[in-house]
Amino acid sequence: MVIRFLSQHGYYFFLAVGAAAMLALMVWRRKRYSLYVAQAFLYTLLLLITGIAGAKILFFFESGLTSFSGMSFFGAVYLVLLVMPLIGLVFRMKPMDSLDACAPCVAAIVGFQRFGCYCAGCCGGIPLGESGAVWPTQLMEGFGDMVILCFLLAMERRETNRG
Repeated sequence: MVIRFLSQHGYYFFLAVGAAAMLALMVWRRKRYSLYVAQAFLYTLLLLITGIAGAKILFFFESGLTSFSGMSFFGAVYLVLLVMPLIGLVFRMKPMDSLDACAPCVAAIVGFQRFGCYCAGCCGGIPLGESGAVWPTQLMEGFGDMVILCFLLAMERRETNRG
């Protein structure tokens, strides 16, 4: 039953888990960036909207300007890099502090989203010869993103690593 649920709804389930992880990370780390809880919620919401918009926009261009039905990971990254420093100014954050604040959140949601890709089968992985077996690239990327998340959180604790 769980396998069936994940194969049908895994992509959006893990996207929701990633969004919840983003929110938890931002609320937990809010004092470092002088944010109130409500501001941390709003900042996370704007980060999520920016990422999804970027993913949809780049997919639209990749599809030959024909469809918004998918998402392209790099569109999210590029738009977040362009927009979040400006959004940070609204919260009285330096642009580099704004990027520091959103980097672990992005690693979390991308990692969970990769698990969702694996469940949904939208990214096929790498075929291993003619046997029909597939190397689960999405799972490896998801675990790699979680390692990056841990690294970013460890590095954030050092004052010398601001910006």
